[in-house]
Amino acid sequence: MLNFQSKHASFEQRNQLIADRLPHAGSWILDVGSNTGFTTQFLGNLGHYALGVEKMEKEYATACGIAGQTSAFMHIGVSPAFFANSPEWSAILLLSVLHRIYAFDGEACMRDVLRQCGQKTAMLFVEGSTRHARYRDQGQPPPSFADQDVDAATAWHEELFREVLGDDWAVQSKHVLAHTKKEPQRILFHLTKTSRALDPLRLRPGDVIELDPARVGFLQFPEFHKLHRTTPASLGQAPPGDWDVVLDKDCFWGARYEGGRGQDIGMISLSNYHFLTALKQRFHEGKAWEDTAWLAWMRETAPSRYNTEQKIQKRLRFIEGLYDDCVSGRYRFSGDDLPLVNVGRLDRIAIEDGRHRICVAKAAGVARIAVKVNALHPDHRFAL
Repeated sequence: MLNFQSKHASFEQRNQLIADRLPHAGSWILDVGSNTGFTTQFLGNLGHYALGVEKMEKEYATACGIAGQTSAFMHIGVSPAFFANSPEWSAILLLSVLHRIYAFDGEACMRDVLRQCGQKTAMLFVEGSTRHARYRDQGQPPPSFADQDVDAATAWHEELFREVLGDDWAVQSKHVLAHTKKEPQRILFHLTKTSRALDPLRLRPGDVIELDPARVGFLQFPEFHKLHRTTPASLGQAPPGDWDVVLDKDCFWGARYEGGRGQDIGMISLSNYHFLTALKQRFHEGKAWEDTAWLAWMRETAPSRYNTEQKIQKRLRFIEGLYDDCVSGRYRFSGDDLPLVNVGRLDRIAIEDGRHRICVAKAAGVARIAVKVNALHPDHRFAL
């Protein structure tokens, strides 16, 4: 019997690839075959709610020793009864699990587990092995791809997904992970249900929805309604192409003042938006505005309507008051001037307009806000 390694050369890389693709903050994650629990713990430490299930007693005991506030473990194997009573999950992880099920219980059981997982989530992460030894050490016949052939193993897994999950699922990305320094042996697949399968809210541009501001994780750069200098873009108008890709840059205000026009169109993570950082520094850490990089930028490069110290101080007083109103519950996102959001793939929601109000609501911990949908990617899968 093979000794399955609990940690391979690309362990940290794999965890980060998964974390970067989870649908939203505070995702509920089921880690099937969680082994000694490192991935479950890693995602829990990022603020997700992660449950690892592991039937091997030794591995389960080790995992329990690292459980955190938002990560936990169960000593159980997956079965039809387990999934019949399971809730739905934001994402399910099958990391180096399918070939273990294949080896111990056969290909039919492996397919059944995959099918049941697909019924309980809209996002799967599957790590598959390219080595026949992983599948046949318990006497099963080898899978129908050439041993240690990455391309052949990839094609075999993708055909498995099509046969078991159907056309309602799509592979969003795949990464070869090195098990050793000498040879690639495992492939990480990221799969999601299509918007057709989810039949989500049937959103249309102009719809007003309520959502947790924590789900708004990006800033549209540049904003669509400012792409046209003479006339504003109509609601729902979006540029062609992959406008929801994540750009590796930071931002103080917006594209108009930071060279966004004529550059790549995409979304900037709010973790790189200095205004939100300044809010957290001011209201969570107690720093003075003068100690934030955002205010320093404002004084040096501010938009024209904030080109004097008097105007800047007036804006700071407005932000302070808005924060207090959000914390106390006095502020309501309502009326005709609602913030605008764009909905991309992988549940990426970006601020199109109203960035200050949404960011203040996030910093104040507001549970729900009303926003207006501006643009939708054709392959979005948004659901409340």
